[in-house]
Amino acid sequence: MTSPTVSHARQLAASGQVAQAVARLEQASSQGDVDALFCLATWHLAGHGVARDLERARGLLRRAVEIGHVDAALMEIALTANGSGGPVDWTEALARLKIAAQGDPVAQQQRALIERMALAPDGAPVAVPEGEALAGGWDVRLFRQFLRPMNAIMSSAKARRCWNRQW
Repeated sequence: MTSPTVSHARQLAASGQVAQAVARLEQASSQGDVDALFCLATWHLAGHGVARDLERARGLLRRAVEIGHVDAALMEIALTANGSGGPVDWTEALARLKIAAQGDPVAQQQRALIERMALAPDGAPVAVPEGEALAGGWDVRLFRQFLRPMNAIMSSAKARRCWNRQW
């Protein structure tokens, strides 16, 4: 459920009042509104209504995590692992995932998946899968068993929602 502040900020942004929307989120964030922190972080991450600022996004996510926002924790883990907005820190990302997995089923699934992977200590894959070439003259490859059918369906649906999403 989204907080009334975030809903109002999204309405403001959708009506062209982006500066007011950002100010509303900033004010609520300074008062510890976890949903406002997360929304503002995602806006900074994507550059919606504000300059894209990955470092600021990570800082806002960290504050949201400290208050208990689960989705912020998972996003921060991904950014920490891949170095967006800060240094790459696979060890720290795994430590945070271990903490998140104590109470979140999605984090538990992600941790189990990572534990099944053959990874170097820095998180890099020990071996990179090759993939079957599908077309001559083009570099189009098939990676069999890359996703389970349900994951592929969910990923496709999420991609469509993100593509069509308005504020």
